[in-house]
Amino acid sequence: MKPRFACLFLLFALFSCGRTHPALQDVSRIIETHPDSALLLLDGLRRDDLASERDRAEYDFLSAEAFYRAYYFLDDDTEAALQRACFYFDANGPAMDRMRAWELMGTAQTAVGRYGSGMASFRKAGAVAREMERSRNRTGTFALLLAAILATLVLYFRARKIQTERLLEEKEAEN
Repeated sequence: MKPRFACLFLLFALFSCGRTHPALQDVSRIIETHPDSALLLLDGLRRDDLASERDRAEYDFLSAEAFYRAYYFLDDDTEAALQRACFYFDANGPAMDRMRAWELMGTAQTAVGRYGSGMASFRKAGAVAREMERSRNRTGTFALLLAAILATLVLYFRARKIQTERLLEEKEAEN
């Protein structure tokens, strides 16, 4: 009985590690429609009080996104925070976060006239998007191959069953 509890605890610990701070989840839900409210929520948090580096990177990204959506430019401090988020997501984040961070960086850079830097950031976002597409294509191909193998096995065993039933019928007919 104890090994089951240990396994359940381990699974719980693994799945709970990826959770972000509840306030950051609230911000990400409202940021598109109410960036000013998202900024107010973020002002209620202190970056240094966040437990994990992932939460701090998420805070940096969300604060930059909310600021940009509210004012359509980034000040130096917000751009530095977005730069930290980009570098963190490049090293540790999922592809979607990397792409979103570099896309926002490119948008902000081109909005203030730094077109070369903006294009470099957009290229990074595009590279991540292509990587995600290749991964999705590989996953789809693998799923299709697996489905074909399973269908072949089902058909094989169904044919074997029919063949066995015919042999039994023939033996019964002989007897």
